[in-house]
Amino acid sequence: MNTKFIYNRKSKLNAKGMALIQLQIIGDRLNRPLKSTRIYIEPQFWDEKRQIIKKKHPEADFLNKQLKIFQKKWIDFLLPESLKPGGIDWDKIKTIRDIDNLTLDQGIDFINYFENTVIKIFNNGKEKGTLKSYNQTLRKLKLFSKKDTLPLSKINYEFCQNFQSFMINSSLNSQTREKHFKNIKAGLNHAIKQGLVDRSLYPFDKFKFKAEKTESKALSYKEIKEIERLDVSYNESLEKAKDMFLFSCYTSIRFCDLVNLSFDNFINDNGNIKIKYIQEKTNTPVSYCLSNLFKDEFGISKPVKIYQKYAERLSKGIHSPKGTVKFFGWTNQTYNKYLKEIGRLVNVSQKLTAHVGRYSAITILINTFDLPVQTVQKIAGHINYQTTLGYYKQEEKDIDNSTNNVTWK
Repeated sequence: MNTKFIYNRKSKLNAKGMALIQLQIIGDRLNRPLKSTRIYIEPQFWDEKRQIIKKKHPEADFLNKQLKIFQKKWIDFLLPESLKPGGIDWDKIKTIRDIDNLTLDQGIDFINYFENTVIKIFNNGKEKGTLKSYNQTLRKLKLFSKKDTLPLSKINYEFCQNFQSFMINSSLNSQTREKHFKNIKAGLNHAIKQGLVDRSLYPFDKFKFKAEKTESKALSYKEIKEIERLDVSYNESLEKAKDMFLFSCYTSIRFCDLVNLSFDNFINDNGNIKIKYIQEKTNTPVSYCLSNLFKDEFGISKPVKIYQKYAERLSKGIHSPKGTVKFFGWTNQTYNKYLKEIGRLVNVSQKLTAHVGRYSAITILINTFDLPVQTVQKIAGHINYQTTLGYYKQEEKDIDNSTNNVTWK
């Protein structure tokens, strides 16, 4: 919000040889109201270029401080007004004569600011997964506030403690809580850069929200083979859940991409089946030869067999519009419901969930089959190499084997 001081606008001095200093609020061409500072000085004491009272005035320091305070009060009032639907009500601004006696509201509503500024403006064009994460945080903030306003000035240490308790009571794990606090922190940082909130109120210097480290959720290759041997052909839903989970264990595909797979995502290249899709989370492409992964004793790829099974079942829809026929079109809740039942039928170390399949695939490809981390990174669709590297588990025997060839000659 731009403002500037105007001295002696009417080019006329009063009986004492003084003129008024006014603050001009610069809106559009038609809206540039003037507000009286009630400070009068002689012309020789005004510095037009520097917009201050010259030091030779006997009360220069005091009066310049008053001008700054007056200017800041108006800016602090106008910024929240500018973010309201429809923007600043200039008719209202023109009627305000005394900013000191004006009853101000509680300032900018953080939830409104987060939705209409942080998400829609600052994150415009960001990855789909990032926007999804911000919208999830927005929903949690709305549930937390129960439709009440949440002023920016109230995003403090006490808010963080209360929001933390709310999320714990909502059974959110530490990783999810960390994600929401990171998004809130980013929103608050934007507000500070815009001058909408006092930096001294910033809570995240003291409030820490680092997620707890969790143990590996990967199944062993032996456990995956046990799931392969499980016969659930008597129940179509359990069979589908088993196939979906194994396909994830072979390919590391995320659930959100798994349920959207259709004929268009599989390409027959001279007898080799390639999988190709755009990741929903990161909006980045994944493409590789599926026929090379997890071959059985006859040299046939296990994930290809699952693909062919559902392609045959849904063969009547092969010429349907792109993406309309989905092989595994289930919700996460339905999928996890049947995975839970499968987990009761086999002896495995982990609770079976959608993410366990992906985690297991990456871990096994790196640690059991010794694929290069860069190769697994492409299969998993990780943007960051360090993310994939985090799945590498170096055993003591590996260190011994590596150092055995180190000699001093």
